[in-house]
Amino acid sequence: MALKVAFQMDPIERIDIRGDSTFALLLEAQWRGHDVFYYTPDHLSLRDGKLMAEGHSLTVEDSPGDHYRLAHPRSVDLATFDVVHLRQDPPFDMAYITTTHLLERLQPKTLVVNDPASVRNSPEKVFVLDFLDLMPPTLVTRSPDAIRAFRDEHKDIVVKPLYGNGGAAVFRIPQGDTNLNSLIELLGVTFREPIMVQRYIPQVRKGDKRIILVDGEFAGAINRVPPPDETRSNLHIGGKAEATTLTKRDKEICAKLGPELKRRGLIFAGIDVIGTYLTEINVTSPTGIREVKRFGGADIAALIRGRIGNSPMHTPRRWDLAGLVAGKAIFVCWAIVLPLLFYPWWVVAAGYVGYTMATSLVTAITFQLAHCVEEAGFVSAEELTANKRIWAVHEVETTVNFCPGNALLTWVLGGLNYQIEHHLFPGMPRINVKRAQPIVKQFCAERGISYHETSFLQSYRELLGFLNEVGEPLRAAKASS
Repeated sequence: MALKVAFQMDPIERIDIRGDSTFALLLEAQWRGHDVFYYTPDHLSLRDGKLMAEGHSLTVEDSPGDHYRLAHPRSVDLATFDVVHLRQDPPFDMAYITTTHLLERLQPKTLVVNDPASVRNSPEKVFVLDFLDLMPPTLVTRSPDAIRAFRDEHKDIVVKPLYGNGGAAVFRIPQGDTNLNSLIELLGVTFREPIMVQRYIPQVRKGDKRIILVDGEFAGAINRVPPPDETRSNLHIGGKAEATTLTKRDKEICAKLGPELKRRGLIFAGIDVIGTYLTEINVTSPTGIREVKRFGGADIAALIRGRIGNSPMHTPRRWDLAGLVAGKAIFVCWAIVLPLLFYPWWVVAAGYVGYTMATSLVTAITFQLAHCVEEAGFVSAEELTANKRIWAVHEVETTVNFCPGNALLTWVLGGLNYQIEHHLFPGMPRINVKRAQPIVKQFCAERGISYHETSFLQSYRELLGFLNEVGEPLRAAKASS
């Protein structure tokens, strides 16, 4: 069902859609048919207990320079929306905090992503302090003496504002650098808050890993390598994105943070890991999901919308309800009422049951024989992300053609026994799928891509063996009880 979704974000004309996570979420919401409303934080107001926003209906297109269309300017009551995305970038100042207080009034009727109270209580460089055992040596202070003593102890340090973002005002101060005192004075005048100081991690030269978690679970990762003349690895200041995998330490960090993120209602979070150390937890406006997908990882925007889709939704109304009722009525009339005009009830019942069983059998044959056999590759989501497999290769190696020379079965299944070609070309007319098969097979052979075919009996023998294997733990548990 289509949802009413509002996005509180920075001016859309200013975003760089090539790497903007909010834009990826907009594309996904539009693809799912949701009603998308866009506004900026300065157009938010509370009047007579109603949280109102002035904005526009929004359509987007993945085309740099021509990526959005605004329509129907209006003032709306945000309480009438199913979901509101809190997506403006920091600074994490009182203006930002005030929006979290206002959006908090919408809950629980309207889902706010991320939870505004948790966002307010989880600034990137403060929330992470709950996990000191995962961090490098860290100091938070405004005391010049404490900062100097920290450098004396650790020799090489990084200094950054506690509520900064995007790598702004981040400085590396190695031992012997005479700029430390001036920097302390500058940050003290510029920022009223304490300063964060951390031991410099040399492994940053190999990259600062951004790991995305969705509802507390790993969804994807990207490595950001700093330029030769920079300490910072942020992509917008010249950092280079690279494909990456999770190390054992990365997985330990995710396992420890995941439950707490889920408990706080932080559906979309990005954590930063350098070497073996956790450095930040970004929950205000995490980035990186477009880069993850670009390098062959998961479609994280779809994962996020999938989790949001599990939230309560309104009962169908108006045209949605009319379409639902009309569709059901047409089916009942066609499948049951019309036959009853010509045949006894028991004939109609038997025919309906037989038809249902036949279509179920065809569906089971088609999909089980194509995927639940030894030749089909079984790849977990984590392995798929780590190996960065090309989509088309993944489709070929996890699918099997069965009985490709059986003309009768090809006719009965409408060519769906050519499952590999069906996966690669889902819009191809069924009559042409058989013709495409030798071309695809030769292409795979020339490039060393695994391409599998089985006979009908071989497929069923392997399927029964597979079902027996996956059922063994249940039989063993039952036998021991």
